[in-house]
Amino acid sequence: MRRIAKIILNSVLPGSDGHREMMPEGRSLRMFEAQQNPLHSSVLLLLFPENESIRIVFIKRAEYDGIHSGQIAFPGGRWEENDADFSQTAIRETIEETGIALPITVLGHLSDLYVPPSHYLIHPFVGFVPKRPVFIPDSHEVREVFDEDLSWFIKPESRGTHCYKSDTQTRTAPCFVSGKHTIWGATAMILNEFLVLLLKNGYFNNRTV
Repeated sequence: MRRIAKIILNSVLPGSDGHREMMPEGRSLRMFEAQQNPLHSSVLLLLFPENESIRIVFIKRAEYDGIHSGQIAFPGGRWEENDADFSQTAIRETIEETGIALPITVLGHLSDLYVPPSHYLIHPFVGFVPKRPVFIPDSHEVREVFDEDLSWFIKPESRGTHCYKSDTQTRTAPCFVSGKHTIWGATAMILNEFLVLLLKNGYFNNRTV
């Protein structure tokens, strides 16, 4: 994890160059720029080592009456006034949603991303725990917690196209696939920035973490 932390802390973030590749049809990068008085939220790209790989954690949201119902996301949620900063929001929400009991170390942050449909400005952080956690999902918010080998997402076969409804139209979005799961929208854009950052700095050329 030291290599990943060093890359995040000492590199220029790709920002929109990383987001663009996974942007849904009909969107523009300007739409994802921060707007006035957004709602603030944080997510955590949670990593852990297992055998010779680094795994990354996702949640499948519970079904509810809302625009993000049932979608794949990173654990996270809305900033609260008692949170010292946005990284604490990411940690608190991750613990609440996944039920993990291991201490989380934050390695750094990625570029903020504004989500037009929900008016949230997402603050993404990268963190890790030293071993595979035991997941106890919050049944009210999370239907499933799963993880994937981080290196899977740099393979061509990890990518596909997702069809979704926007108003009355059917549109498409680039997506990542992980088993039966489809990762698209803001989550895919944030993940892609992280992957671009690691690729540009040669992380996947040497599997030493």
